[in-house]
Amino acid sequence: MHTDVGKTLKTRHRDLGVHKIILSYNHNRNFRLLRSAVQEGIRVELMTNESCTRNCIYRDICYAIESNTGSRFPYQPRDSNIDIRGFPYSRCWQETSRNFPREFLKVGWIRPEDLVKYGDLGIHNFKITGRTMEQEDILFMTEGYLKMQHSGNLLDLMPVIAGSSETGAELEGARHTDYYLDNESLDGFIDHFVDKKEKCDDICQMDCWYCDDFAKKLRKERKVWGKNIWNS
Repeated sequence: MHTDVGKTLKTRHRDLGVHKIILSYNHNRNFRLLRSAVQEGIRVELMTNESCTRNCIYRDICYAIESNTGSRFPYQPRDSNIDIRGFPYSRCWQETSRNFPREFLKVGWIRPEDLVKYGDLGIHNFKITGRTMEQEDILFMTEGYLKMQHSGNLLDLMPVIAGSSETGAELEGARHTDYYLDNESLDGFIDHFVDKKEKCDDICQMDCWYCDDFAKKLRKERKVWGKNIWNS
């Protein structure tokens, strides 16, 4: 059942007797909506580590393809009957990597250290995604969120990006990817969204350039690196 806006949240909760609603990852930083939902008595659950681009137009297609392949590695399928290294996954990854980390910063992921920000709102239910990953990697991601702390590459906690290594020789400090974003350099990044009154969906790259400016800061401080990153 698709639920994506405040009105349907209230309707599902009140009229259908829904006890808990898992919101779209696109709303993870819409703290005005989250506060309103909690105030209405709605039990909200959030996905912590979705790395799909914001409002991705290929998301439904991705799910359809993934459900028809036996591979657990979206970017490097094993004995897959569908070559999912091409469309549509490559389109998403090209957009993310070409402007890395600008577009990635706009995605609604939640760092382990920032779970407390949501707890302060009254949200205590979180879903760690990773159905395409190996058990070892799922346990690795889960440990970080249980400890509410992760050192090193934030991308190691993102299921899709964690399978994006094109060379097979990952960068030093990165588990399964050719890109690196220092997690500790994002301390305080979420505060802008917690404190602001506007909805990110309404003003991104119109009246708000926060993520773009933060990406420039990370590059300047050399807290992020990857393939051809300095040429974009």
